[in-house]
Amino acid sequence: MRRTTAVLAALLVTMTLPTPAHAAPMNWQPCGDEGLLCASLPVPVGELRLARLPALDERRGTVLYAPGGPGKDGIQQLRDATATLAPLRRHFDVVAFDTRYALAMRNLPDACSDTPPLLVEPRDRAEYERQAARQREAFERCAAADRTGLFSGSDSGSVAADMDAVRAALGERRINVTAESYGGITATAYARRFPHRVRAMHVDGTVDHTTKDVFSSRSAEHMLGRFAAWCADDPSCALHGQDVRRVWHDLVRRADREPVQVSSPRFGTGRLTGMHLQFLGSAMVFADTQWGPFADAVARAARGDFAVLGEQALGTSYAWAQPRNLTSWCGDGLGFTSYEEYAALRRTLDRELPAFGRGGLWAGLMCSGWPLRPANPPGPLPVKKLPPLLGTGTWTDHEGTERLVRQVPGSATVRYDGPGHVLYVSGLSDCVAGHVVRYFEKREVPPPGTVCRPGG
Repeated sequence: MRRTTAVLAALLVTMTLPTPAHAAPMNWQPCGDEGLLCASLPVPVGELRLARLPALDERRGTVLYAPGGPGKDGIQQLRDATATLAPLRRHFDVVAFDTRYALAMRNLPDACSDTPPLLVEPRDRAEYERQAARQREAFERCAAADRTGLFSGSDSGSVAADMDAVRAALGERRINVTAESYGGITATAYARRFPHRVRAMHVDGTVDHTTKDVFSSRSAEHMLGRFAAWCADDPSCALHGQDVRRVWHDLVRRADREPVQVSSPRFGTGRLTGMHLQFLGSAMVFADTQWGPFADAVARAARGDFAVLGEQALGTSYAWAQPRNLTSWCGDGLGFTSYEEYAALRRTLDRELPAFGRGGLWAGLMCSGWPLRPANPPGPLPVKKLPPLLGTGTWTDHEGTERLVRQVPGSATVRYDGPGHVLYVSGLSDCVAGHVVRYFEKREVPPPGTVCRPGG
């Protein structure tokens, strides 16, 4: 599966926000240190909170921050990043806002917090259909109870419409955007719908939402090699002296042959298969700070003790499989719409990405049974209408970012030669921050092949 078709009839109409022709002035009020100002903006699904760090010198415009998650608190991120953003603020206001993702997580009714059982990795059509039917029932209960419009209106296209309403309310003819992680899907939606409003756009550690091929990433596969090399060199690694790759692959195959029954006092029970292990493993090798705990968990599981991995799998399912937390993901067309789509991708990932590939199936299965036509499905960018973009990414997230950015002529990426996820607003790299600020100030991208290294 590389592309899919949306075949389900829409049950609800996605709510979008028209851009006002003449926006009223914003009523900004002091709300924190560093000169932070706050205001609110009415939208069809409620009221968005906004925060602004004003420019410190000659003002040239506004940079709008699209946070990740989905559901990350962009305003708190702005508060936390005031020092990091100081160079950018020489000439730009920096504005963050509540996203519909965050509104959905807070405001959808209790019927939207049902937690289904731990999703299984279907082995045949009947198992897939039974699971999709359970998911659909949970989604439909949420939709029936929703009076906010957020169930059907939290996709990234709707958030992009909110972004343009913010732009208009700020009185800006064109806007600058910096987006990280899942916020890159929002930025892509904005570029797709409002290319004439984009002065400059920076995407940081995101995926390529121009196709649905977001589950296939070789970055995590490479990280297993880095993890194995660390383990070979560091006696503190619980797998030190062992063939780490073999231990991992044997563990996955064992769970595939005999799914492991796990339980948690907090999160219930379930059966772990290779899909769950690969999902957890890909997340834990992302950052070198997790390599020690990952090695410990794998060593315990190899001895038959799956308590740690089971708790993590059940907790992840509890946190993310609730309908209230899936409205953006499913609305952005990132779930499976048929058994054929799922089965084709399962075969591809198992063949091409044997260490962690099938972990991506879990995310797609969460939306099996989604009762709406995806409101913001993957689609091409109007590349000839956009200015050159800047992308930044680490070992693990540069791949998807580069795949997206290179589609727009004149664009470039900066690769951070180190682990982690997202770089700029988090303050992980001064080198990356310097490139981002120069890009917004001069609208010039760095030379091809530019690399930043840890400590720079």
